[in-house]
Amino acid sequence: MYFGTDFAISNCTCFLNCVNVFGAQLQFQMQKKAWPLVILTISVITHSSKRIELLSACRLIIEQTRQETGCFSCCISQDIDNENVINIEETWERRSCLDGHFRSDIFSALLGAVQLLGETHEIRINDGSQSEGMEAIQTARSISFK
Repeated sequence: MYFGTDFAISNCTCFLNCVNVFGAQLQFQMQKKAWPLVILTISVITHSSKRIELLSACRLIIEQTRQETGCFSCCISQDIDNENVINIEETWERRSCLDGHFRSDIFSALLGAVQLLGETHEIRINDGSQSEGMEAIQTARSISFK
């Protein structure tokens, strides 16, 4: 598999080149107009009896999240060493888009699923200059969570 990138100062185009199982070359492109990106990472440890339910809920929620203004990507993954660890990563164009997402019904559904089906969770926000957590979500939503 080959990975290549092509960067410019004011407008960045990233290319991912790979060969699929049939030997056809594929190229994926993402254009970015302003840097840095803002990355939200939610890591959830769930009980094995609730893992499938959490994954199903997250799949539905991330499909809607991908449609929100400013969302470049949203994906879910499962830890290879511990199948009860679920990671959700969202990449946003800028912080104001992410803050708007925090106030959305979609994010409320995600938080509800994580709090209901997860045993513990950790939330990290990274914009390249600082890293924050749940307190940033509370500020953006102007309400408190337990």
